[in-house]
Amino acid sequence: MLKKVLIAVVITAMLISLVACSQKQAVKEGSATVDKKEAISIKYAGNSCFWIVFPDGTKLMTDPYGKKYANAFAPFPKLDPDFVTLSHMHEDHIAGLYELDVNPQLIRPVKAVE
Repeated sequence: MLKKVLIAVVITAMLISLVACSQKQAVKEGSATVDKKEAISIKYAGNSCFWIVFPDGTKLMTDPYGKKYANAFAPFPKLDPDFVTLSHMHEDHIAGLYELDVNPQLIRPVKAVE
């Protein structure tokens, strides 16, 4: 089980690193022009929930905590992701799945209980 959690953490870290590198290049100081369409947008929502929008318009949300945990983290955003990643199956990382108005593709640990 620990191995699966570590794999999920590594994948999430890689996504965040990719976004950080992309943003750094997109807003490089001294650039004459910046093509916003080529930048990856990343926003922190709360807990371990991030909202990532890729240059092609693909929208990804990580660990949607939901309204139930708004007092502990921040108001849960009303978004429409194409994909949702789940690092592990604790309630404070999946509760928001049931509040989405869309049915995104899930990326979750193998053998995760639904």
